[in-house]
Amino acid sequence: MPVCSSCGYQEEYNFCRMCGTPVKYQFNENQVLSFHQLKDRIITDNMRDLITVVDQHGHLIYNSPSHLSVLGYLPTEEGQSLNFSVIHPDDIDQIRHKLNQVFSLKVEMSAEYRLLKDDGSYIWVEGRGIPSVKDNQVTYVVITARDIQARKEAEEHLKQSEIRHRLILSHTHDLICVVGIDGCYEYASPSYQYTLGLLPCSLIGKDVLLHVHEDDHTKVATGIENMKLTKTASTFHYRNLHANGTSILLEGKGVPIVNDGKVEGFVFVSRDITEQRKLEEMMRNAEKLSAIGELAASIAHEIRNPLTTIKGFLQLFSEEYQSAQDIAYRRMMQSEIDQIEQIVNEFMSLAKQEVRPYEPIDLLALLKDVTKRFSQAFIHQGIKVVYEYNTAHGNFVIHGQPHQLKLVFIHVIQNAIDAMPLGGQITVSFNKINQQHVTIQIMDNGCGMDADRIKKIGQPFYTTKEHGVGLGLTICNKVILEHKGTLSVTSMLQEGTTIDVILPITHVEANSILMLKTPTS
Repeated sequence: MPVCSSCGYQEEYNFCRMCGTPVKYQFNENQVLSFHQLKDRIITDNMRDLITVVDQHGHLIYNSPSHLSVLGYLPTEEGQSLNFSVIHPDDIDQIRHKLNQVFSLKVEMSAEYRLLKDDGSYIWVEGRGIPSVKDNQVTYVVITARDIQARKEAEEHLKQSEIRHRLILSHTHDLICVVGIDGCYEYASPSYQYTLGLLPCSLIGKDVLLHVHEDDHTKVATGIENMKLTKTASTFHYRNLHANGTSILLEGKGVPIVNDGKVEGFVFVSRDITEQRKLEEMMRNAEKLSAIGELAASIAHEIRNPLTTIKGFLQLFSEEYQSAQDIAYRRMMQSEIDQIEQIVNEFMSLAKQEVRPYEPIDLLALLKDVTKRFSQAFIHQGIKVVYEYNTAHGNFVIHGQPHQLKLVFIHVIQNAIDAMPLGGQITVSFNKINQQHVTIQIMDNGCGMDADRIKKIGQPFYTTKEHGVGLGLTICNKVILEHKGTLSVTSMLQEGTTIDVILPITHVEANSILMLKTPTS
């Protein structure tokens, strides 16, 4: 056995455990090691891995010096039974079971477990037991263990990071997906379910264009192809189809996944901007109405004064001594003046701001009062009016200005009558949304409108009527916006038109219903 040159301590390792002095191997005449044995021993003694050799009885044959540098001590002295107390209590049963399998099954086994350090802390190691078999018997087992503490800490950090990111993905309203190079979904965030009504798991493996509006297929496909070629991010707007068939406008940003210069897929983050676009459109309409209102006020003022004079003098002429032709001319002039006055009044309605306070209004009573005004027209043209509402919803009460809202519904009903010269049906429906808003839907089965006309509906001065000015729906939209509501138009050619008005509900006590103002003519 080699002897330390400094303290004389006999040491089987290549350094003295007493003083740390390097030790040269010295052999007596009874102990001769071959060169290869010596080389293998030197390599084993200097390995960073923890090496332990136990015989078939579980007694220690060898402990590598690396135990001292890694753990700060030698777990077991040679000849003694393997010391399981240095293993973390939660891992002991696993290691006993694995070691028994190595001996009984004569197979290599591996496991990850924790070892006690001299400072009382534990480190993770990855151990492997390799049996040495002779005459079908395990003579000894070599156990090698490698320090994997850094790897475990990195895995734990990665795990926590993944938990945080999944938590974010689970609660974000943005649509997040991973698309493979083949254009199929590999991941879809939970937000797909409550934004588009689509189960994320149902999308995996499906083409990313499956639920994109067919008119936007080319745009999205071109965007993906450009990202593949340029390896840069891209942003574009497109429409996705909800499970109920409606379209939702999305703003999407795609980022290519690049590995070793090759695009392997894409990450898309899309946001629903449908309401944002509606709000932007409402703001543009409000700005238009403001500008048109100022112009209308000045024009109406300049026209109204001379118009009043002309109308006054025209009324001075008596029909008593006029010829039939003069009377016809006079009546034609009066009709044209009335038409001009109606246009001026529409200009003034667009320009002026009502300053009267809002008051409770029963919308059902208001609509019935409006339709009563057209009773003769309904009879003349063979039009039937049907009301649909659920009495369980109670009263449809809002705060507003009765006169203004009445003008809105008069205009809508008049348009419905004009669209059904050969008769038909007008259906007026009431519904409540989350006890916060009331929807009034007025639907006719008249001639309807095509898509191009629908796009222009509500634009100032756009009209299809011979004597129309094109301000009717513009004024209606202005009034509804002032009441914090929305007005929308849908129509199908030769099938009819539907006007949807949504207004905020006013909650009133049951005993105050009698005090509601019921609009009168």
